[in-house]
Amino acid sequence: MVTYGSLFPSRFTNPIDAMQKSASCSGSEQNTVTPITRRAMAAIPDTFVFNEIGPVSTQLARLNQSPAVKREARMDVEAFRSMVQDRRSVRGYRIDPVPREVIEDIIDIARGAPSSMNTQPWHFHVLTGEPLDLIRQGNTERMVNGASPQREIPLNHGYEGAHRDRQIEIAVQLFESMGIAWEDKERRRDWAMRGFRQFDAPVSIVVTVDRTLENDAVGHFDCGAVTYGLVLAAWTKGLGCVINGQGIMQSDVVREHANIPEDQVIMTCVAMGYPDDDFVANDVKSTRRPVEEVANFVGFDG
Repeated sequence: MVTYGSLFPSRFTNPIDAMQKSASCSGSEQNTVTPITRRAMAAIPDTFVFNEIGPVSTQLARLNQSPAVKREARMDVEAFRSMVQDRRSVRGYRIDPVPREVIEDIIDIARGAPSSMNTQPWHFHVLTGEPLDLIRQGNTERMVNGASPQREIPLNHGYEGAHRDRQIEIAVQLFESMGIAWEDKERRRDWAMRGFRQFDAPVSIVVTVDRTLENDAVGHFDCGAVTYGLVLAAWTKGLGCVINGQGIMQSDVVREHANIPEDQVIMTCVAMGYPDDDFVANDVKSTRRPVEEVANFVGFDG
């Protein structure tokens, strides 16, 4: 038997009676019963005993402060679904600068991402203006002149099978939107150059991991989680992003101009800015595999 005297007077036989009575009270005890409160009341076990400790309105207010109820109140499931499904990679940007305080707020949101054992192994190096232009220049010049990529993490040297098929699928979508024929090598090369320039975005966030976790796949996974947090948070601010490994192919150039310390390893970068609505490739949304293809459910039948 659990005594729960801080919610309802004992004259009510159960939470729902109390809720309904509270809704009909007048004067100081009048209370607006929300659907969330109603669901919370219904979830309270019948074994609770309600002792007379104060106005129902006060006790309902206390219940509404519980973390579970507050979380439900704040979360708009459809808005979240829409944000996740509407977000897309943006590869064309306006020249408008992004205020520092906006980026700080984006990082403040993203840093809530989960990490193994709460290690939080990530760091963000936020670039704009001349330092970013120097990275674009150095990265592009080296790649055009045939330099080998100098990434600081292992790279896949060629996708195969279904992974290659999906890579080709998004490339075809982008090229068709831009009117680039597959055999048009010059325009395809120009598209690659855009990638090396981080698509001329006004901001680049270079994501690094602590060097002590350089070979730790879990730490890399954690950086992926926080990077997704960055792009989602940016989307809520009207900003577009693309996670862009091309823009940091020459990591020593990035390290020099971003002043990245030696005890950190460069993982990836996020190009960020206000989307150019006239850039047609920004309308491209890559396809996603269906739930039945990506998920295996065990123990749910019967």
